[in-house]
Amino acid sequence: MRPVRLVPVLCALVLLGACEKPSPEPAASQPAAVAKPSRAGAELLRGTWQVEGFEPNGGTGAGASAAALQAQADSPEAQAVRITYTEKQVQIQAPGQPMLASGYDVLESKPGFVRIVNGKDLVLITFRDDDHMTVDRQGNQFGAKMKMKRSSGPPPVVAIGSGSIASPFGSAKVVGTNAAGHQIVKIGP
Repeated sequence: MRPVRLVPVLCALVLLGACEKPSPEPAASQPAAVAKPSRAGAELLRGTWQVEGFEPNGGTGAGASAAALQAQADSPEAQAVRITYTEKQVQIQAPGQPMLASGYDVLESKPGFVRIVNGKDLVLITFRDDDHMTVDRQGNQFGAKMKMKRSSGPPPVVAIGSGSIASPFGSAKVVGTNAAGHQIVKIGP
């Protein structure tokens, strides 16, 4: 199988940094905190995931890229994409398209965090909990951090060419490359 640059179908990808002010209310009235992951990131990574959203990664043009990707994140086409991590391979499946697969190697794995290399790309993955992660492809200055959630079932059926939803990814095209040589892909009309 030929290596594929992993630019997950929505192309881009890190950690929510919102700071909250402490609430003056007593702790008993606040919702229970989500448990932080205690398992190693490499173990948490394995499974099937779907896009939850995007946020800027801090690179040049990242805000506009993240906003454009976020605008598509809730579409039926985007929600039908599944990204599966096995022990050594990442597989991307989109309706009506052949599966894309690429190998990766784990460089570092700690509870709630894993650093992998995919081709020449360094990828930092941070877990908010066992079922939510943020993927940051380092060196992708035009990209965005991709927030993902664990998929709880099979992908939804998306009618291809039905008139209500155009061929979901038949209209994907490469529109350029960034300074690191990664393809920039536009999905949709």
